[in-house]
Amino acid sequence: IWDTRTWRPLEMVRVPHLAVFGFCARSDGKRLVTLGRRPGVAVYEPPEGGAERVFDYVGQSLSPYALRAEVSPDGRRLVVTGTDGCVNLFDFRTGALVRTLKDPTGGGYRSLTALAFAPGGSVVYVGDYKGAVVALEIPSLRVLWRRDGITDRMSAVLRMIVRGKRLVCVTLEGCFVLDVDGGATTATLKGKAMSPFVRATFADDDTLVVAFPGEGLKIY
Repeated sequence: IWDTRTWRPLEMVRVPHLAVFGFCARSDGKRLVTLGRRPGVAVYEPPEGGAERVFDYVGQSLSPYALRAEVSPDGRRLVVTGTDGCVNLFDFRTGALVRTLKDPTGGGYRSLTALAFAPGGSVVYVGDYKGAVVALEIPSLRVLWRRDGITDRMSAVLRMIVRGKRLVCVTLEGCFVLDVDGGATTATLKGKAMSPFVRATFADDDTLVVAFPGEGLKIY
C-alpha cells in the first residue's frame, strides 16, 4: 500500500491466498479486497493491515478461483465471480453472502472473467471467457439482458468500463462498445492481432483511449 502524495510505501499486506489474481478497494479507501485461490476473497482495513475477515469462496467447480471482485459505488455490496460460473453478492458491511446466481451468461458454468458496476450501483455487468455479457439487477441478481457473444472469435471479456450509456468490453480482439440499456453493439474497435494486453480508459466523458500492443495508443 502506497501513499500517492509521497509515493512512499505505507505497509506490506500479507495475503492468505495460495495465489493472488487481483484486488479492488472501496471508494473511500478504507477497505481493500484481494482475491485468488483458496480462500477466494479476503478483506482488509488499510493501512493498519491484517485480515479483518475472510470469505470462503467455494463454488461448483473442483478448483474454484475468485477471478474478479467489485465494490458497489455506495460501498455496501461486494460482487465476486470466478471459475465456477457463479455471481456471488455479499453484504460488504457484515460479510454475509446475500445471494448467488449460477451460470448467468447461459454458457454452462463458464469462467466469469469481467465485472463492472453501473455508476448508480443498481446494475452489475458480467462477462465470460467466451465473449458473453449479461446485465444483472442489484440486489436481486435478476437478468435484465444477455448477449450470447459480442466478439467475432468468442474471445474472453477481460475488463469492463462503464461511462454514461456506454459499456466498453475489453477483449482479446479489441474493444466492443455496448449500449448499457439493451446490450446492442454501438462500436467495434479492433487491433491488428489478438492480445491479452489490450487496455482502455476514458480520458474524459467523450474520449476513449485504447492501447493495442505493437500499435501504440489510439484515441476515439
